[in-house]
Amino acid sequence: MAANGSVGLRACITSSSRVCTAANAFGCSADEGRPAEYQRVLYENQPPERTGGFTVDDLVAFGEQAEVTGEAFETCVADGSYDGWVSNVAASQHDAGVTATPTIVVDGQTLEADQLTPDGVRAAVEQAAA
Repeated sequence: MAANGSVGLRACITSSSRVCTAANAFGCSADEGRPAEYQRVLYENQPPERTGGFTVDDLVAFGEQAEVTGEAFETCVADGSYDGWVSNVAASQHDAGVTATPTIVVDGQTLEADQLTPDGVRAAVEQAAA
């Protein structure tokens, strides 16, 4: 549905330090014009819950996989250039009541756990569009 433009997607950031470090690197990848590719690599390499986060070296290596390379990207990741942005987004999500991932909101309504399937999300979007 997102691929054909019938819905828009917005990624949200929660406030765990593991997520914040990766979100900073995502911001850096956007500077290089490849945020979707970088996000894909992050998700492909996502560690199990409660096992720790990525190191700066991991995040730079993921950049190579996503064809995001160069000193500017490496410096941005290492320096936490987007830490302020990440903190602001995390705070806004907290204020909006987002406390877990995934959280999916369709037409102002947060979907329940049993709706968090491809069919459940599709049905909610179609109902909102009707």
